[in-house]
Amino acid sequence: MDTLEEEHPAIYNGGPTAEMYTKWDREWGNKRLRWTGLWPGKAECRKLGWMCRDLDTEGNVVTFDEALDIQGRGGRVLWHQPCEPGDEGASADLNRWAQKGCPTGDALDAILAGRVRT
Repeated sequence: MDTLEEEHPAIYNGGPTAEMYTKWDREWGNKRLRWTGLWPGKAECRKLGWMCRDLDTEGNVVTFDEALDIQGRGGRVLWHQPCEPGDEGASADLNRWAQKGCPTGDALDAILAGRVRT
């Protein structure tokens, strides 16, 4: 036996028990992040001005669906090109945010104050 279905069929079929939820809340409840309505990192990218957009090879802004269509026809898309917050098609550059270690709280404040180079 090496699957949840085989080892714990009641949990597999019915989900976690009340006891399991209680233990989870006791051990992890205070570590959960409250949902802000934004995907993690979007607010931080906005504060930092870290924006990007997708372009075709002629420099035209393309939507995600348009980009997939271009690629499907053998074309090339310039994904996640850095841009200014007010530029057409600008969206949070979550890749850059992740590459910089997902700064939040004090780390975000340090970047905004210029104490950390990005």
